[in-house]
Amino acid sequence: MVRGTNKMIIEINDTGNPYFEKAVLYLKNGKNDDKMLMEKKAIDSEAQKYISSIKNVGRTGVFKRSKWAWVCAVSLSAAAGGFFTFLLMAV
Repeated sequence: MVRGTNKMIIEINDTGNPYFEKAVLYLKNGKNDDKMLMEKKAIDSEAQKYISSIKNVGRTGVFKRSKWAWVCAVSLSAAAGGFFTFLLMAV
């Protein structure tokens, strides 16, 4: 919830993401709001850079691995379990 009326916002309508229609970024209150208005192009480019950096966050998570990564992980886990079982039975 935003309180007050002197908040500067940037609204991005084209996020490039199939799930999100638009993004709204609230700018921090600066000591000199005129300076922030003069840097509008820099702020807009930073906003676009930020949105593009968070587009693929869900794809790089732990649960979104490729098939081969899962096959390797399961195979190594099974091999380690078999090895430790062999060591316990050999003693």
